[in-house]
Amino acid sequence: MSMRCFIAIELEDFIVNNLSALRKQLQTELWGHDKGLKWVKSDNMHLTIKFLGDIDDSKINEVCKSCDKAAQAHEQFDIELGEVGTFPPHGAARVIWAGLTSGQDQLKGLYNSVEEELDKLEIPKEGRKFNPHATLARIKLAETGKYACNIVENLHVLPFGCQGVESLTIFNSTLEPDGPSYEVIHRSSLR
Repeated sequence: MSMRCFIAIELEDFIVNNLSALRKQLQTELWGHDKGLKWVKSDNMHLTIKFLGDIDDSKINEVCKSCDKAAQAHEQFDIELGEVGTFPPHGAARVIWAGLTSGQDQLKGLYNSVEEELDKLEIPKEGRKFNPHATLARIKLAETGKYACNIVENLHVLPFGCQGVESLTIFNSTLEPDGPSYEVIHRSSLR
C-alpha cells in the first residue's frame, strides 16, 4: 500500500483566519467570473515544502527520519505572510496564492536540507525553483484565470501575520469528491 504525502509548514489559526477573510473578499470580487475556480478550504491552508506523491508504507518511517534530520539542522525562525499573486505571474492564472514577505531565506535553507535528505532515499529533487506560498484557489479555465489575474494585481493587501516555524509536518492527502482531506503523519521539530 502507499500514501499520497507532502511536507509542509502548518499555519497558525490567526493567519488562516486572515487568509480566509481575503478569500471571502476575492470570492465577492470574482462573483459571476468564477467558473472552473476551486477555493482551498481554510483547514487545508499550509505552506508546502515538498510534494512527495505516493510513498510506499514501508518507506514512511525513513521519510520521517529524513525530515527529523533536516529539521534538526535548523534553528526555529519566523516567517511573515503578506503578499498575494498568481501562477503563472502573467496571462491566465492557474493558482491564486499568498506568499512570504519575510523568512524566505531561512525557509529556503530548510527546504534545501529536506531535498538533500530525501535525495538519499532516492526521492527526486524538485525540478522548479522553490517558491513558498499558501494556495488560496486553483483555476482550470483560462477565461476565469485572466479575470482573476486582473483582480489580484489590483489588490491592496495588508500583512496576514507573523509566526514561528517550529516544525515540519508530513501529511497524508486523501482525495475526496469535495476536495482533499489531510491527516498528520509526523512532525519534525527544528532546534
